[in-house]
Amino acid sequence: MKFLSIILLLYHAYTAHPSYISEEPKPMREIFDVNEYNIEDVVNEEVVVSKYVFDDEIIEVVQEDVIPELCYLTSDNFTVYNSFLLDRYCLEELESVSPQCRGFKCELAHYFLEHGAQIYMDFMNAASYKEAVEVVHRELSTAFEKLNMCTCGREFFKALFKCAPFYHANALFYATENRSHHTAQYGQWMKNLDVKSASKFFDRLMAGMCAESGSGLCLNSIFNGFEELTELLETTLEEYDDYDDGDRKHRKSQEKRCDTLFGSIRTWTDNDDFEELDGEEDFEIFLNQTAAVSKAFYCEKRMQKDQGSYVPVLLEENA
Repeated sequence: MKFLSIILLLYHAYTAHPSYISEEPKPMREIFDVNEYNIEDVVNEEVVVSKYVFDDEIIEVVQEDVIPELCYLTSDNFTVYNSFLLDRYCLEELESVSPQCRGFKCELAHYFLEHGAQIYMDFMNAASYKEAVEVVHRELSTAFEKLNMCTCGREFFKALFKCAPFYHANALFYATENRSHHTAQYGQWMKNLDVKSASKFFDRLMAGMCAESGSGLCLNSIFNGFEELTELLETTLEEYDDYDDGDRKHRKSQEKRCDTLFGSIRTWTDNDDFEELDGEEDFEIFLNQTAAVSKAFYCEKRMQKDQGSYVPVLLEENA
């Protein structure tokens, strides 16, 4: 019944109204437990231009430390005294990308400084789950276009994955409070992780999002599906008490609807026969449950017309 517990938790997060909120509820703030005081630690509101900017301390750090390092530091002028985020090996890997992409890390820092605060607040101020997904969709689409993520972004992340197992910049020592056993532990974790496979997976994910679809990039098709899925989720949360209180006949009728997730919930709970993921057998049960839910959601003929937008574009092309 863990799935139902999660649904109910999300429902209460969505419907709860903390006493300090006197306006429309903002579910993203409630989920992440962010209040006005937390907001003020991160951003300042510029009323004249009606936009948010980062707090002065964050701006100072980015302008005086992050941007100079990401924009002007090279392997030729690198020392342990003028660097913090990057070590020499990571810097060399980032310099090994194609010439047109060598400025990507600098552009990324400037983009974060210019747009990050507004993106953060648009997300936190979203009045619904769907609106929050729309914010993420809009901002990712814009960033993919303006930063050339499909070419330079992929090269940038490949370089990061390549240097990650050997990372030893000042930032690591700062994060571990110069405790040698913690820095050694990081090296051990990286040694045990299959970073090469993770890099290949992430690159294929990026390639998939950059593939062309009927909505432009496949990224747009994916988020269009997410946006419609959140509508189903919100309807399900709003009507869950009525569904749960009803008799078997009522629940059966609700599970046949194509505008809610009651059918998928039933498919999951019918197979909810393990307590936690512990061992190969439990993972197999979990994957079988997930497959059953996916089959119920995607493959029922009466639902296919309504749920066509949820089919991943790459699956659709290979169907």
